[in-house]
Amino acid sequence: MEGLNSTRIEIIKQALMNIFPNESIQVNPVGDTDEDLQFTPVSFNETEQKRKNIQNIRGKSKNPASSINDACMQHKILFIAANPADTNRLNIDKEYKGIRNALQQSRRRNDFILELSLAASATDLHNELLRHTPQVVHFSGHGGNGSLIFAEQNDSKQKVTAEALAALFSLCTEYIECVVLNACYSDTVAQALCAHVPQVIGMQDQIADNVAIEFSDAFYNALFNNDCNYEQAFKHGKTRLLLHNLPGHLRPQLKTCPHL
Repeated sequence: MEGLNSTRIEIIKQALMNIFPNESIQVNPVGDTDEDLQFTPVSFNETEQKRKNIQNIRGKSKNPASSINDACMQHKILFIAANPADTNRLNIDKEYKGIRNALQQSRRRNDFILELSLAASATDLHNELLRHTPQVVHFSGHGGNGSLIFAEQNDSKQKVTAEALAALFSLCTEYIECVVLNACYSDTVAQALCAHVPQVIGMQDQIADNVAIEFSDAFYNALFNNDCNYEQAFKHGKTRLLLHNLPGHLRPQLKTCPHL
């Protein structure tokens, strides 16, 4: 058999790529015949593959309410908590533990990863978004006057405006699918984020701590246990408030971006 040349190697490489469509193939000749070839499937970069999967979700449906089950990937939920010392105490631990327990006990527990950032500053939010590239961002804390309240290094409060947050989230459009702002008066921020995120949940007015926790529990139980999309999970959250006759069932608001 004649020695291998670049054309022959390329033909063999293309044949191998047809066999391993989800792999990048490296072909290394170590001799003069086909039998002397070494080939190695090389996995795609994890982050790039994740982004491709997310793009596939959006590509299958322009409707941002499309199911989160459209791609075989784990969805990351980033739980951002901020309750500075000079703000009213919130039962953030109970809210987080409820979400964590719901995930651990759910039938889809292998489909999600829950990440936590406590006493978060605006810098922490920025860094955690870059580090985790989450599909869902959940903020638990205080809001008001078109801003969210984060923690400074000395645990004092820092107001971050809707405009600043929208600028940050505009840099994360490749992976964020849903933002939950479980904070009082967060509706204005939700509206600003909606220009860059397919679906954003905010609170139209003041909301009691126990009501916010109940809404959160129902929302994530729906995501973790049913083939739900975010809009359906949102409806489950509001329905839970009605079931318990809790005031404020109209305050959670879902904002949908029409062009994402």
